[in-house]
Amino acid sequence: MALVVQPNDWGKKVKAIAKGDTAASDRALAYQESWTRFLEAVHDRKLGWTTSTKGSPQDWQSLPAGTNGMSYTCTFGRSGLSSEIFFQDPDPAAASRRRSNMSRV
Repeated sequence: MALVVQPNDWGKKVKAIAKGDTAASDRALAYQESWTRFLEAVHDRKLGWTTSTKGSPQDWQSLPAGTNGMSYTCTFGRSGLSSEIFFQDPDPAAASRRRSNMSRV
């Protein structure tokens, strides 16, 4: 497993939508509609992953991991739909242990 860090262009998207960039607004609405359908499917299957019902207007949808300091994110990218795991524990040692444990999987 390779950990990858990518630039966050969320701020650019928000500014574009605020300025009335129609293409950005249409894209945001399409993302939100897609993620809302995704969340509906999660709820219909009673997977219990999230209580969220409104999709994100971004190219990503965050989901809880069921443990503090971790989350999952599904993203639309150039290669299609993908999933990412984020280690967000404020204790660097805990985050490091989790990364080490993941590399053994």
